[in-house]
Amino acid sequence: MSFPGVLINATLCIDTVEVPGRGKVVDILGGAAAYFAAAARFYGPVRILGSVGSDYPDELWQQLQAMGLDLSGVERRAGETLRWHGSYHADLKNRDTLVVHEDLAVEAIPPLPDAWRDTAYVCSGVTQPTNQLTLQSQFPDALLIVLDTIDLYVREHRPKLLEAIAGAHGLVINDWEATQLTGEADATEAAQKLLGLGPRFAIVKRGEFGAVLAHSEGVWHCPAYPVKDLVDPTGAGDSFLGGFLGYMAEQNADAEDFTAIQQAMRHGTAAASFTIEDFSLRRLADLTREQIDERVAALT
Repeated sequence: MSFPGVLINATLCIDTVEVPGRGKVVDILGGAAAYFAAAARFYGPVRILGSVGSDYPDELWQQLQAMGLDLSGVERRAGETLRWHGSYHADLKNRDTLVVHEDLAVEAIPPLPDAWRDTAYVCSGVTQPTNQLTLQSQFPDALLIVLDTIDLYVREHRPKLLEAIAGAHGLVINDWEATQLTGEADATEAAQKLLGLGPRFAIVKRGEFGAVLAHSEGVWHCPAYPVKDLVDPTGAGDSFLGGFLGYMAEQNADAEDFTAIQQAMRHGTAAASFTIEDFSLRRLADLTREQIDERVAALT
């Protein structure tokens, strides 16, 4: 019997975020793995494969433990944890980013615990494409491997990235990255073109405009949930992916299930809508599955 949950390989960071009119928070819990896991845990157990530096604060580690996550795949390494400092513009869409101590983000992924090889749902989060290929090779029988990336790897590691995309069942990226990969400015056209790279489905995230799904059974648009009081956009895409894959695992659905993917996108959208209502994981920390389901119903 396979593991009834999901695995994420991505970064755990120490974040500093500045938002006009909202203030500044320093040295808070961040990173794609944290946001993904915080959303995915409402659907089943979550395993994190990643690394932190020797400076990683006990307070942040305890916050991860409090969410009931399996952290036995997180390796504490010599050096400094990846730090991300983002300062948003007044429109909350654009930001100035400063990344320091990113050496751990480009190192090889930690060894996979033998007991984790039964994982059927895997998120190959934002990391170097060579690491994504390594992760994929360790789950040849996975039911669903979903890949994410950023524009840096599209520009500087394109050949390996294309290889990693071809080896994944699903691709979930934002509209800017989709345009860089395909040359298509229109999100729907870009999503359809991404299917030609090898995945069974492609999802293009469009922020407040929702997300577009391209699949062999058709194209579908998921609207965004209207958030009245947006505080911090950080982590919205990662929590979308956590809610999405968590739901897919809960339903034991695969990449061919067009209807399940649509519903999973609604769950991801609902999770992301809560994330942006506060800094870091504060809103997700006190959330319930019932609250998520209420917003999913509003999107149906």
